[in-house]
Amino acid sequence: MVPRGRPVGGWWQIVHELAAVCQVDPNRRGQTLREIVWMSNQRGKHEWQQTALLASILINANRDPKKRPISPDEINPYVKSKQSSGGLRICKQNQAVLKKLFTERAKHAIGIE
Repeated sequence: MVPRGRPVGGWWQIVHELAAVCQVDPNRRGQTLREIVWMSNQRGKHEWQQTALLASILINANRDPKKRPISPDEINPYVKSKQSSGGLRICKQNQAVLKKLFTERAKHAIGIE
């Protein structure tokens, strides 16, 4: 319920929608919009963790035994993946190229040509 005198829509609508997600009273004093946003985000993370756990249980119960099990973190969009950043792996083939590149950059940076 929007208090009297406040227009429908805009900031107050956002406050009330987020407060509904958090199940808190938006008219209660002592909570800022920032705190309500934090509570709303945390609730979303918590619910996704539960959903991902249930989904991984269902997937693993019905998976091919030859395939590896799926963890809840692979399904949860809030969990950052632990995959490689796509960087360059240093090996003997590219070590000489990297050495040349960085020594030329260093020489150029300190003014030695």
